[in-house]
Amino acid sequence: MSLQTPMDDFFRSQFEDKLLAAAPRYDNDHLTPAARLLAKRREGLEVETALKSQKEEFERKMDEISMQRETLEMKESELRTKLMSHQKHFKDIEVKCSRALRKAEQEEQLAGEQASEEQRLRSELARLTAHRQKQQQRLEKLKHCAVYMERSVEAAEEFTEVQEVINRHQTLSSTRKDLVEHDQANQDAIDNERACLTKFKEEKNNEMLSCNNQIAQLQAVNEEAKGTTVKWEGDWAHIQNTAAEKTLTIGQIRMATRNLFILISKYLKQEINETSDDTTTMLDRIEVFIKDLAEITQILQSDHAMNSASTLSLTPAMARYQEDFLA
Repeated sequence: MSLQTPMDDFFRSQFEDKLLAAAPRYDNDHLTPAARLLAKRREGLEVETALKSQKEEFERKMDEISMQRETLEMKESELRTKLMSHQKHFKDIEVKCSRALRKAEQEEQLAGEQASEEQRLRSELARLTAHRQKQQQRLEKLKHCAVYMERSVEAAEEFTEVQEVINRHQTLSSTRKDLVEHDQANQDAIDNERACLTKFKEEKNNEMLSCNNQIAQLQAVNEEAKGTTVKWEGDWAHIQNTAAEKTLTIGQIRMATRNLFILISKYLKQEINETSDDTTTMLDRIEVFIKDLAEITQILQSDHAMNSASTLSLTPAMARYQEDFLA
């Protein structure tokens, strides 16, 4: 079955009640068969016109639904591509974060080692400071022993002069200051990197949430489109079921018309074209025959009312013609 026929049948069955309700009603008891057939033909033309308009509207809606579905599929594909790109980007970020964390751990370990060294140096410095204070106190007490001190320094293995002890203290102080500044700079760099990482994670989480919301909205629109498609498919099945009944009715009408045409042709002793299937031509010939028969009957009835004897004077052919028509 072609698409054109089911669509015609669908619109015919869908809007038949409304169109027939708007069509004029005729009293079948006061109409001739030809008039009733003409009325049926006029109603059929009105139905075909309305069905053609509804069919165009249906095709337009189906095209819109198809275009919307293609647009949704394209958007879904784009979102999936973006999601894959974001996932790849996240993996790259995770690798970079791992490297940064490893580097930070190494720097922290180095800072710990430096802190240990600093502690050792501080201990050494504290020891030397205490020693210096004690030496100063002793120096105050033992100024008169300066000569003895110099002699003691000269006798010591580690230092040869008192100034060497002072220089050693200054060197340790400068080293401690450099280590403290370097440790503080490393700590500030680690804090900045952690803050940037936290901010970046928040931004990417917000982007992922936005993408998930868009996907959910598109899925909802897709489900709605699928529901509409199911509804139209159900209506289409109903159309096909109703179309069969209408086709049967039209076939019965055409068969009755052909049978009546054959009876008239046989009565008039005219040749019948068995291959002809023009219902309009058959109806025209039936209408002409009925009009002629009606005129003959009217003339006969009028003559009978005026003079009953005139009815007896009818030819046998006219009497048989009237009897066959009345039968």
